[in-house]
Amino acid sequence: MATRGIKTTKIWDIRTGQVVHTLVSPPRPLGMEFDGDMLLIASRNNCIDSWKLGHNVRPESVRRPWGDANPPEANRIPLSGVPCALSLATSHGMLAVAYNGQPIILWDMEEDTYAGSCGKKLSNGETSTHVIVALAFNPNPDIGLLAVAYLDGDLALLDPYTDRQLECFRANCQTLAPSPNGRFLAAGCANGIIHVYEFDTFKLLYRVKSSNSYIKQLAFSKDSMLLADIRGSQCTVWKPEALLRESLSDDSSGLTSATLIETVSLEAKAKVTSMALHHKSTVILCGKDDGSVVFYERKTGASLGVLYKHKSAVRLLVWIENRDALLSVDASNRIFLYRIQMSTDKGWLTDPVELFKTRLDSEKAITDVSIGDVAAKFLVSTRESDHLFDLNDAPDLCGQCQNKRPQLAQLD
Repeated sequence: MATRGIKTTKIWDIRTGQVVHTLVSPPRPLGMEFDGDMLLIASRNNCIDSWKLGHNVRPESVRRPWGDANPPEANRIPLSGVPCALSLATSHGMLAVAYNGQPIILWDMEEDTYAGSCGKKLSNGETSTHVIVALAFNPNPDIGLLAVAYLDGDLALLDPYTDRQLECFRANCQTLAPSPNGRFLAAGCANGIIHVYEFDTFKLLYRVKSSNSYIKQLAFSKDSMLLADIRGSQCTVWKPEALLRESLSDDSSGLTSATLIETVSLEAKAKVTSMALHHKSTVILCGKDDGSVVFYERKTGASLGVLYKHKSAVRLLVWIENRDALLSVDASNRIFLYRIQMSTDKGWLTDPVELFKTRLDSEKAITDVSIGDVAAKFLVSTRESDHLFDLNDAPDLCGQCQNKRPQLAQLD
């Protein structure tokens, strides 16, 4: 399994849970795909970086720009700016790239040559140059189809090799994912809805909604029976019965129009991951795994609202009494400090004042925070080092020092 971050890409052995390789991520990556024991990452600088992986081999990066292989003028790729979406199809040896104001560009990765263009068709028969938000090749080498989600809401099914439009309708998709067997296409739509279509007909098979949050990414399991979505810091795995029925159906009998469309509504509730008690013991402050910081009435447990939000799970909360302020640390090592006060006429306010936001630049997670209010300092600790900050504006004062103590000493 490969996981890609801004700085590094990690290769994991899923049987042991151990990191096998740590690679330097190319700048501005846009797509990632395995090709046997090769990992390919396409980036917005119009390049594909590849690594040959192995337990006893140190991977070396090989960079191949597309459109820069000096093909004949007739096959030269008309590059224009930064790609807004792409799809790597290792099973077809093809790359589909979308640029603003252009049809979809096709690049033959095996021959390193421009292979043509395609796109949905306008009423006058011309190929659309509307902005594209997602592309998905069918991974089955015997099915040469391309799904395209446009910013205007259209979802199109194309035969990219003949530049024909097979289907097109309004779906408002933001992300696309094909199943490994090529039978299904998952589409993350507006308002957190997931649609699963039969890939070659775009017939709707399954519909699910769990929350209104933006769907960042979708992925099928290797057997095409499970579907995972990422929203914020949460990953949800679905097992749609409709996929099992379609996979077990007799291919020779064809699919009937009576295929059941399931609609499931499950409102996901964020879990509390950290807590702090106000010094007057009237409210309890809680951080949650969706990044929200909320507070509750201590006596009744009634929610008083969301104070502010992180982009990842809140790991630590510390109430600073003398400043009427809450310090919070999230899973990405971001540190927020907000002043939270009670109004004499309006009660508790849900619009706290931001004092500062900062981030500890470390690969190790923050495990503890210690406040020195008199000195106006606070200390954050990882398993390997301590870092001292100023409570007034949070610059890192002393870098880091090795921390071999099992516990932090309290600052005075």
